[in-house]
Amino acid sequence: FRWVRNIVLYSAYVSIVFFLTAFILLQIPSVQKALIERYTGDLESVIGFKVTFSEIAVRWYDRFEIKDLLVEDPEHNQMIRVGNLKLNFRINSLWEKQEINIDGAAIDSASVNLIQIQENDSSRDLNINIFINRINNMSKGGGGGSSPKVNIGEIDLNRSAFSYHETGEGSITNGADYRHFR
Repeated sequence: FRWVRNIVLYSAYVSIVFFLTAFILLQIPSVQKALIERYTGDLESVIGFKVTFSEIAVRWYDRFEIKDLLVEDPEHNQMIRVGNLKLNFRINSLWEKQEINIDGAAIDSASVNLIQIQENDSSRDLNINIFINRINNMSKGGGGGSSPKVNIGEIDLNRSAFSYHETGEGSITNGADYRHFR
């Protein structure tokens, strides 16, 4: 039974070395960027919304931080800007297609700007609605399947702003202007 003990010990040793090496490699910025580009793929060309960030850092296998996240709509309006976004998620969500479980999100210095943009030749809609519809259509692959359900346990929101601008409509002078507010 000596050979069984050796197999178990060597397997445990190789597993620990693999785990630690993978974690160390994930701390290298170029590796992190390559992984994120692999998972985001051609997101911009598929949905038509430009998504950029200045830095991404994997803190642990299930925690990461994104700095200066910017999502621009097809008309080049700044739809979402986040100074600092920290996510804590369940690692097994990456392989499950039905649910994405985010335990917590800390959002600092965010700005969400909703504005009506041209959806197609004959209709206009809010940029966030178009964004969500395109992501849903992308995740369905153009047919039959259902998009994954996103579960968020907790959101900590600090120093953030929201604005809404209904294009083509004048401001309301008497009373609250529900067509344009911040």
